[in-house]
Amino acid sequence: MSAVVTATRISLLGFGLLAMMAAPVRGQESAYRPGVIAKADQVLAEVGLKRNGSGFTCRELGELQRAIQGLAKPRRSIRRLADAKTGTEDQLQRVVAELRMTDAQYAELNLRMAQPGIDVLTNNRLAGQINANQIKKKQLSELRESLKQTLTKQRQELADAESKYAEVVLAARQDLQRLRERLDRDLAQPQVAIAFKVHAASFKTPEQVDAETLLRPTDRKLRLIEQEIFRESIPLETSPQGALLVDVVINDQSVPMTLGTNTPIVLLPAELATRLQVTVSPDAAPMRLFQVDGSVLEAREVNLPKVRVGNFVAENVAAAVLLDPGVDAQPLLGASFLDNFRFEIDPAEKTLNLLRLGE
Repeated sequence: MSAVVTATRISLLGFGLLAMMAAPVRGQESAYRPGVIAKADQVLAEVGLKRNGSGFTCRELGELQRAIQGLAKPRRSIRRLADAKTGTEDQLQRVVAELRMTDAQYAELNLRMAQPGIDVLTNNRLAGQINANQIKKKQLSELRESLKQTLTKQRQELADAESKYAEVVLAARQDLQRLRERLDRDLAQPQVAIAFKVHAASFKTPEQVDAETLLRPTDRKLRLIEQEIFRESIPLETSPQGALLVDVVINDQSVPMTLGTNTPIVLLPAELATRLQVTVSPDAAPMRLFQVDGSVLEAREVNLPKVRVGNFVAENVAAAVLLDPGVDAQPLLGASFLDNFRFEIDPAEKTLNLLRLGE
């Protein structure tokens, strides 16, 4: 500690006696002399406080308030990202629906073309329509894949932005708690209590000030922001093979599924899909899933209206249903669900930690 600071500390030891012995200013019986008020200002300044009108402000609290106000900009950015993601999801659903209609038209055209006794003109017209149908299907399929890639990127961008936002909010809460603890200690000092009494007599400020009173407005604002952040730690189980399992609800039925963080899509074996009442349309897009051992599984793509893990719900989740009921495969909770949220897996605690922001 420097000599200057030490001298200041020593001089404050007599502050209480000085305040009690100081004669009031003539005509202001309750007010202290300027020298006593200056000493009181110095005491409060050392604990980060300053008189502001009929109350007191905290220097560190001002910095924290500016940080909280600065959250408005990233929150607006998150809303824009969420709106963009929703727009892409809606567009993807329209393209998928149009693809199904195109497949149905293709089947109908081929059926009409196969009818006996069809004349050459009609045959040529149907052949042209089938050709146009397949061109349209190719274009829609390419658009669907492009939208899927865009959606994956948008989900990741949104999850990253939400995670950073939540980290800033968490840091603000920690800063506020540290400030509260520091103020509780400093405001309990006798010389601080005397300084408040000097100001109360001179400026009609409160005789007693506590951390709760100083921090209440900022704490209220921060709590409103925190209400938008949803976190949940989902307990995981371990399979006999060592895989991490989580309970997933599909069509109001709960089923344990392996966490497939490297799997791009939710995977359902045929028997499980039947039990969960997941319907596979005859014209559903075919999929080929390549296994680590080099084998290939045939599947069909379906859309799950809702998938829930804990209190976290994702809508319109892409899934693959295996066609062969004899295939011994485990259901997987893949990225088509997980990428809707910011998630972390804690293998030691066996928890899946999910985070999202409210609308």
